[in-house]
Amino acid sequence: MSVCIPEISSVSWSSFMTGSQSGEHGIYGFVDLEPGTYQMYFPNFTHFQFPTLWDNLASQGRKPVVINMPSTYPARKINGVLIFGFVAIDINKAVYPPSLTARLNEMG
Repeated sequence: MSVCIPEISSVSWSSFMTGSQSGEHGIYGFVDLEPGTYQMYFPNFTHFQFPTLWDNLASQGRKPVVINMPSTYPARKINGVLIFGFVAIDINKAVYPPSLTARLNEMG
C-alpha cells in the first residue's frame, strides 16, 4: 500500500477524490507556487486537473450526492449535489446546486 506524496490532508483528500497522485490531480499542498514565479496561492477545487469519483459516476448517468467532503470549495457544477466540507469561506460558493443554500442557512 502506498500513500500520497506529500502526506498531508489537502493532497490526501484530492488523491482520494480522484484516485490519482498529486502529479496528476494538480494539488501539491496547502499552499502552492504559481508556475514560473515565487507567488503563492491557496489551491482549491477549481485547481483540480483530474476527474473526481463523482465526475466519473455522473459520466455513467448517475447523480452523485457529495456531502461534507474537504477540499471541494468552491463547489462546481456536477450532475448531482455537492455540499462543501472543510474549508469554505462563503456558503454561497460552497453548494451546488445553489438552490440548496437557503435551506442550509435555515438549518444553521
